[in-house]
Amino acid sequence: MTEVSVIIPTYNRRLVIGRAIKSVLNQTYNDYELIIVDDGSSDGTRELIQEYAEKDKRIKYVYQENRGASSARNFGIKQSLGEYLAFLDSDNEWLSDFLETMVSVFKNRKSLLMAYCSENLFLTSEDRDINGKIIARRVRAEEYNPAKLLKTNYIDINCVILKRELYDNLGGFDENLTSLEDWDYFARVAIAYPFSIRHVDTVLVNYYYSEGFDTITNKMMPKRAIRSYMGLAEPDELTRIVLSNIDKYLKDR
Repeated sequence: MTEVSVIIPTYNRRLVIGRAIKSVLNQTYNDYELIIVDDGSSDGTRELIQEYAEKDKRIKYVYQENRGASSARNFGIKQSLGEYLAFLDSDNEWLSDFLETMVSVFKNRKSLLMAYCSENLFLTSEDRDINGKIIARRVRAEEYNPAKLLKTNYIDINCVILKRELYDNLGGFDENLTSLEDWDYFARVAIAYPFSIRHVDTVLVNYYYSEGFDTITNKMMPKRAIRSYMGLAEPDELTRIVLSNIDKYLKDR
């Protein structure tokens, strides 16, 4: 049985998805499958992914009509076999020891259900050139605090690895959310299993965001929200729907 299922959701990312795929294929840890969910791309993304899949049997390409990041991730999970689940957006990349480091954290820790690492954050110019200008850069390394997580999100989905039993017990990502669905999911985990999450204080992810360019995770996120994510502005109204959900989760507990 494959130990880790890596799921990459993508939508019209022909120019950048190669970087993400290569970062998975270059991992020092090899017991994984890579499931790439094409969420209705029309820019040649499909053909590029299929080229990679023909060269490496660990890659599985699946297609669905455009339904958004939550649906794409959930669809990928349903195709997966691994004991652990990891998610990488097609805009970003892992450092080569991400899987090896993160999987090792779970060994001999039966109560641990989810772990996340630190990351480099890069805000780049609008041209979305992967070698383009860096507008802002910082490291995000937030210690786990369940109370804080219910007020603001400091965990990036690209940094997370979790046990499949979380999906079995809590279900998947909320497909009604067009953004911040990762925060919504992490809040559900923190409420149900507050002592089963761990922060790994090692930078293992490079996260890239371009102003004026959508990602699959946040298709309609404005510049103000991007700068908030980078720590350059105060949070705005995009958090309201998730905070409302969190209140409901707490009441239903």
